[in-house]
Parts: sequence; C-alpha cells; structure tokens
Amino acid sequence: MTKNFHRREKVYYIIRQTLLGGPKSFTTLWKAAGGSRSTVSNCLKGLCEDGIVKRNALTRNYELKALGWRKLEEVRTPSSAYFKRQIRNDRTLVTENCSAIFYPRTGFIRIDESKPNLEAAVAALLNPIYFSVRKSGIIRFEIEISLKARGTIEVTPTQREREIAEWRRNEASWKAEDAYDRKMSSINRKRRAYG
Repeated sequence: MTKNFHRREKVYYIIRQTLLGGPKSFTTLWKAAGGSRSTVSNCLKGLCEDGIVKRNALTRNYELKALGWRKLEEVRTPSSAYFKRQIRNDRTLVTENCSAIFYPRTGFIRIDESKPNLEAAVAALLNPIYFSVRKSGIIRFEIEISLKARGTIEVTPTQREREIAEWRRNEASWKAEDAYDRKMSSINRKRRAYG
C-alpha cells in the first residue's frame, strides 16, 4: 500500500459509490469527490488500468466493471510530475513543458515520492535531439517516451538493522533456553516429589 493511499482511498470510495448508480461523466465524479481534478483523474486512470472501471469511448462516461473492487489497496494509481524549462545554445532556443506520469507496477511505491531529477533525465534524452535540428524557423513539437524497466535491487541492511536482527535472533534463543530450563526444573521438582 502506498504511503499516501489513505488520501486517495476516500476518492476511490466516492468514485465507487457514485458509479454504483450507473455511468457518470468525469465532471460528475470530480464534483462528487470534491478533490482536485488531477487527483480524480489519476485515480480514474489507475482504476481503468486495473480493469475496475472502464471509460465508454462514445459517451466518454465512466462505468464500473462487474468484478471490480476486490483489492482496492493494490490499485496502481499513477503519479505525475510537471516542469518547464528553457535551454539555449548559439543557434537554438527551446521552450519546453514536460509532464511525466509514473505507473509503478511492483516493488516501488509511487516513484515520484523519491523526487527524481526529471529535468536532468529529460535533458539527457532530448537535448541532443533539439540541438541536432538544422532547419531555421519555429518548430512545434510533441514527444512521447515510453520506458519500461525490469530488474532487481539488492539493498544491504545498515549496521543498526543488522544489530536489531541479531538481537531478535538472540532473544528467540534466550526465550527458548528459558522455556527449556523452566520445563526441566518442573520435571526435576516432580521427580523429587515422587522420589
């Protein structure tokens, strides 16, 4: 469950209750939820991606799918980040508005909570493209980048975490020894009593 799931849980619940009455428009859901448009939009995107809600392409209304809402805490709500930048070299001036939408699948909780340096990543990807343009004049552009990464991360425990783990292991063995000693003394007392 994500760190800020409790903030979106209310929006999920309101969307669900509203859609139980039949298909509704985005505006209706937004007014019912009472949050920001982006929060409701992100919640709806996550619900659509997980197959809990679907959007009718003709009417543009959202409706509840039959087997939804079994595991609400597993909904991967996308998180968004926005920034603007302006870069220049001797011939070129680029004005850019960027938005990044993250869909954490497994392992991570809402990637944008780690505050990645998106500007540096976008600069590394796109600056070479911008500065390779040789045609003069104003060029309007839109670029969409789809990136998928899979792998594993191995994180070594800190010294403090190792000490806590060792203490817990020792504590378990101490408890086991203590229980054994009590059991043996009880047996010895019985033997002496019946002796």
